[in-house]
Amino acid sequence: MKKILLFLIVFNFISCGIEYDGETKLVVKGKILLENNQPLVNHEVKLYVSREGGGAAFIYYSGGETNFIGVTNTNSEGEYLMVIPKPKLNYDEIIVEINDGEFNPYNKRQIRNIVSEDFIDFELNLENSFLYTASDLSRLFVTINQVTPNSELLSISYEGDFTNEISFFKPLDYYDFFNYELYPLVKKNQTLIIKWEVINRTTNTVLNFEESLLIDGSDITEYTLTF
Repeated sequence: MKKILLFLIVFNFISCGIEYDGETKLVVKGKILLENNQPLVNHEVKLYVSREGGGAAFIYYSGGETNFIGVTNTNSEGEYLMVIPKPKLNYDEIIVEINDGEFNPYNKRQIRNIVSEDFIDFELNLENSFLYTASDLSRLFVTINQVTPNSELLSISYEGDFTNEISFFKPLDYYDFFNYELYPLVKKNQTLIIKWEVINRTTNTVLNFEESLLIDGSDITEYTLTF
């Protein structure tokens, strides 16, 4: 009997999907601009609610799930607005897809790690999102080269025209900048300023560095960051 009850509990947990509060609506709005501040008109914006998979070893596994729950188009000013049902607690994030990168000339762009608690009076204003023409972008690959013992790279940032395909509305608890900030899309034919912060774990001293990098017309740019 206990085995049957355990099976029913596990089966119920696995089979449940993302749930929504049909009575409560959330509003997501923002504006899409091109790099010259020109509004992107009649551009499709999509919204998803996602849950990662997980489970207990040898007991159960609950697969991940992503629900497509909203779509709209920008107006003559590049503004968009979506009204969606409020997801309940069994989800991980709301994803706003500014551009999927398919069948249009602009770079892929998503805003992630949004939850219902981020809405103020049931509304979330994402303000301005910028898109670049994909053919004008170069993929920057930053290689880390540690030569100083007991040193650790804390952060890296850029000054110039660049973008990331994924940005986070707020930092993830487990966010690792190595997964994202080392591979940005940068505009071709510019001088990009790379800044980084290093800590010496022996002296507990934090040092800041920067260097100029000339981006030419290549689709791929490589840079070795030595510290």
